[in-house]
Amino acid sequence: MTEPGGGSGGAGGPARSRVPSREERRKRFWYDFMRFNLTGWSVVLPTLAGLALGAWIDGRWQGPFSWKLALMLTGLALGCLNAWYWIRKKERER
Repeated sequence: MTEPGGGSGGAGGPARSRVPSREERRKRFWYDFMRFNLTGWSVVLPTLAGLALGAWIDGRWQGPFSWKLALMLTGLALGCLNAWYWIRKKERER
């Protein structure tokens, strides 16, 4: 037998595990979904912007190297840094 108020998981006991409700799980799903979605777009948009700018420069001025590739990789690097910063900031807020 267990003693009232003991650590056996009785009402209000310290070993009581809390099962999240369906509503809490649903909210958590959408929070995680939006977080991953925003992280993805924070990488994709600078990459596409660099690609578009590089294509425009390549169309205007011919050079010894591809501006399209250089600016796409620059946009990708900036997007990854942006996503890393944003995730780190959100983790600190938790």
